[in-house]
Amino acid sequence: MERLRLIRSAAADIIRRVAVSVLVAVAWSGQVSVYASSVTEDDPEVRKAVSEAVADTVYKVEVDWMYPMSHGGISLNDLYSITVMKDSLVSRLPYFGRAYSVPYGGGNGLMFEAGIKEYGCGDGRNGRKEISFSADSGEDHVKFHLTVFPDGSASISVISSNRQPISYSGRLTKIDEKLQKK
Repeated sequence: MERLRLIRSAAADIIRRVAVSVLVAVAWSGQVSVYASSVTEDDPEVRKAVSEAVADTVYKVEVDWMYPMSHGGISLNDLYSITVMKDSLVSRLPYFGRAYSVPYGGGNGLMFEAGIKEYGCGDGRNGRKEISFSADSGEDHVKFHLTVFPDGSASISVISSNRQPISYSGRLTKIDEKLQKK
């Protein structure tokens, strides 16, 4: 039992190290979040809306770029997003990469609805919001790390226990009040 725990701990450590290395490499190559570098003026209304959405834990990130480990950036259409509504998550993210242990046929990947565990939010550099949480998809344990920039652009890093890490970029949007009440 102790040996199994040590093996799992070592595997989790390796996955974290690989994920950090990949994220550093992608960020260094300038592929993450083109929005943040293209903003020329600071809009106080946008900054306030972003802060309120993150503080209320009610927001949606519409994803337009995917960065798998084994491939360059892939442009996406407007069908992909993650939605956080208090303590629940709706993940509609495509997955492209290596899977280590998945159900026959590939499973659902990162297309799932689940409760959020271990939600944490803090302030980052230059007005950024750093958000992390995890969820169980039914076939995998998935950790999300979001960096939300003051202009509403966002980058998402996803670390799964059964798949290679992957990153996304997109924009944070406000959720309609009618949907919040459901």
